[in-house]
Amino acid sequence: QKNWSIEEVNKLSEMLTEATLENPIPILYGLPFGHISPIATFPLFTSAKLDADQMLLVYEKPFKYTYIKR
Repeated sequence: QKNWSIEEVNKLSEMLTEATLENPIPILYGLPFGHISPIATFPLFTSAKLDADQMLLVYEKPFKYTYIKR
């Protein structure tokens, strides 16, 4: 798990802003997801709405997790 300094977070924000200048899109960063603990789970293949003003991520329809044993 990486503990980001405020300088690193600001640099990442600047890089993301610059990279999306021509095609601005909402971007989430600094969230606990990946191979860390505690972890936030982000389901794939479902729709969500990101409200950057309210700092909310809301799934537009329910999703169901199914474990597939291989």
